Amino acid sequence: FLAAALLAATPVESRRLAPFACTPLAGPSQIPAPAVITFDDLPDGANIGNHYQAGFGVRFEDSRTARVRALALRAGAHSPPNVARSEALGDPAATALSASFDAVQAYVGMYLGNGGGVITARLLGFDAGGSQICLAEVSNVPDNHAAFIGFRDEAGRIASVSLTYLASTQAESIDDLYFSAPAPTGTATHTPTRTPTRTPTST
Repeated sequence: FLAAALLAATPVESRRLAPFACTPLAGPSQIPAPAVITFDDLPDGANIGNHYQAGFGVRFEDSRTARVRALALRAGAHSPPNVARSEALGDPAATALSASFDAVQAYVGMYLGNGGGVITARLLGFDAGGSQICLAEVSNVPDNHAAFIGFRDEAGRIASVSLTYLASTQAESIDDLYFSAPAPTGTATHTPTRTPTRTPTST
């Protein structure tokens, strides 16, 4: 209990990189009207896969080499009880936590955990053609899901993201996935309706 309390009190040191047109995000308050997936509607241990595709348009990796599962925690989730954690099914023992969007997004962010306070996390964003367009890094990821990572693409091209814990076999673990689509292009115009005025009639 004491170790967990000390870890929770440790400040999260972060370093975020933003190549291309992407801008780093400090927290979810910078995401306008986000959709949020908390993973709390799934049973402990459930394979996430396409569970959120119908409601949110989000798919998590579910392949022969890796998948993402819901995990119930007694403590440490950003929104208890569940988090989403990567699971490698083959060799290598570690794999990235990947998710894709049916519609491109302008903002993507999430809280990280299961890092032991020493791991550096790297989040990559890709466009629909698979080209990398965004990169962000956070160091000293804690065990509690208290470190935020995310980015904004002004062009609204984010089609998928991939999270990796660098130089570690620790499983990537996230909670409360936030995302927001690009704002509609064009500005609607409003033409005011004029009320005709009467011309005075001389008598």
